[in-house]
Amino acid sequence: SNDSGAVGAAAGGRTGLSLVAETAIQCPSASTQEPPFTLSLTSPPCAVVGEPFTATWLVKNLTDQFQPIKVYSSGGSADFMFTGVKERDVQVGPRSDAVLSTTYLPLRTGRLTMPQLDIQAMRTKAFILKQSDSNGSVIFVSPERGVVPGCA
Repeated sequence: SNDSGAVGAAAGGRTGLSLVAETAIQCPSASTQEPPFTLSLTSPPCAVVGEPFTATWLVKNLTDQFQPIKVYSSGGSADFMFTGVKERDVQVGPRSDAVLSTTYLPLRTGRLTMPQLDIQAMRTKAFILKQSDSNGSVIFVSPERGVVPGCA
């Protein structure tokens, strides 16, 4: 038979090669899952020194289970005083939302890095938000109202 020549031709055009073994391997199936949470932030685009502003995170639980999360500020800032969410365990109900708010008081002007916030899903230990591994959120703080268009 001329099978070895056909195999050799299929293997790059060389003849004289023969197929030694062929093994079919069953690969596991892979599937994707929707994320268990979504996260959104509402915050002003800029601020005025000495005037408080609020940042609000909305954590949506997209699952049919209670989801415990841990929220903590991973560092202070000499540029802000703040109150609100600093460290807290929260149970987010099935298909429900958790609203996390912090009020900031900017103490100086310029491009300032806000205190960093981490939010961790306790069931999986995955982070929903991990600002402590990044440079954090930056906000421009104006010396007074009306200096920057669109800023309070």
